[in-house]
Amino acid sequence: MAKFHIGDIVRNHYMGDDNPYRNFIYLGVEGKFIKTIQTDGKKIEQGKYYKSIIREFENKFEVIGHSEAMDAMVKELLK
Repeated sequence: MAKFHIGDIVRNHYMGDDNPYRNFIYLGVEGKFIKTIQTDGKKIEQGKYYKSIIREFENKFEVIGHSEAMDAMVKELLK
């Protein structure tokens, strides 16, 4: 499976350029799912992908950045 780190911004190449769900922020693993934050273009929501889908189509998911905001939130929680 692709190696993501909490806070990574991931591009789902199955989604078209006009699809607001094409990018998500990786939050971690929960059982057979990976947890994400994503947007529909208007609001932020939590999402899930099956780990098996990420594993099977690994070449369709690309890390395109990392969220400094996620790092800042974790740092605040650890104070």
